Amino acid sequence: MPKGQDRETECHGRERDRVKPPGHCIGMGHSEWEPTNPYIIASTNKMIPAIQHLLSSAARETRPTELECDALIDAFEERLREFDRHALAAVRDVTGDQANPRLRRRPPTWSFDRMEIPVLSLPYDLADVFTETFLGGNQLAVFAETNAPLNSDLMQAIALEMNLSETVFLLPAQHPAVDARVRLYSTMTEIDFAGHPLLGTAAILACQRADDEVALRIETNVGIVPVTVRRHGGERFTGWMDQPLPQVETVPREQAARLLDVLGLKTSVLPITRYDAGIPHVYVVADDPETVRGIVPNFPALGEAAVSSRINVLALTGPNTAVTRMFSPYGRVPEDPACGSAAGPLAAHLVRHGHLASGAQITLSQGEAVGRPSTLLAVAVVESDRPTSIQVGGGVCLVGDGKLRLPERN
Repeated sequence: MPKGQDRETECHGRERDRVKPPGHCIGMGHSEWEPTNPYIIASTNKMIPAIQHLLSSAARETRPTELECDALIDAFEERLREFDRHALAAVRDVTGDQANPRLRRRPPTWSFDRMEIPVLSLPYDLADVFTETFLGGNQLAVFAETNAPLNSDLMQAIALEMNLSETVFLLPAQHPAVDARVRLYSTMTEIDFAGHPLLGTAAILACQRADDEVALRIETNVGIVPVTVRRHGGERFTGWMDQPLPQVETVPREQAARLLDVLGLKTSVLPITRYDAGIPHVYVVADDPETVRGIVPNFPALGEAAVSSRINVLALTGPNTAVTRMFSPYGRVPEDPACGSAAGPLAAHLVRHGHLASGAQITLSQGEAVGRPSTLLAVAVVESDRPTSIQVGGGVCLVGDGKLRLPERN
């Protein structure tokens, strides 16, 4: 009997000589050796319809005919011989001409770089935003500008893989007055604007400049956002951004009542109002900080009551300080550690109703409930009851970097 063959009993008790592939049974078992040669993959794929036909016959409890079995066996043997030739070639591609043809395990030096499948190499940086302490604030991943073909579906899948509240993708600027263009993704969808991603991105871009203070213009889906970043030594920065001005509308009375009921609150100190500058936020002002800290959110009910808006519950702790929580019951991060897109309209809301002076800075504490203490700074200028200028700032700590390695064909 030739090497590489054994005697096996096939359909209807008929014995056949069968060539075995090197350490891999075409999806019918497990081995550390994995076929990547396109000829191997193509040969395997040619057998799938025949195998599915026999499995379908078994599911119907109908016995395959002897002719069907013979045809499948003959075709299978032909593909296995082809498999063996190309498998040996693939092993030699990795280990050299001295490779033992009977080697049955994957070489320890196997890597994407040496496979025939093209690979996307996607470097990224990690930042903690709205904090001066490492491992606090709101986490962020920023993927560097690349020539790799990144479409919307792939960017969304990567954001889900990172599993952070937002992930940023840097793209080539399309305007000469712009330093960078970004697309922002939560774990569920692309978003037009967000606060902490822009501050974190600006700090990462500032690392490429020699100056301690850098002014940048970052293009988002809602326009160009100016951001200024100052380095404080090491990997610590402070950043301020000019935010887009929000559209303002009062929440209808019935919806406001449902929202209070779900939150377990009797009333809101100020009218419950929606502000939208790319992400819609609803604001509820509680009587005291302990009420805010004591909320146990019912996320499904909050999602129904808020109708696609994020829910912010806050209370003043002093003339220019407040504690706030932001609930986002539509994704995998249902409570945000620090929300920059909410901080600016929050300041405007307080100014509009006389609880903060126009142009005064307010300091917001957020994130304690999720173990990521954060500090956000906001300034709003309001004229004739309409916001005319909003700025949001905070600290940024650059905590690390990494690289995703993805086959171009999944």
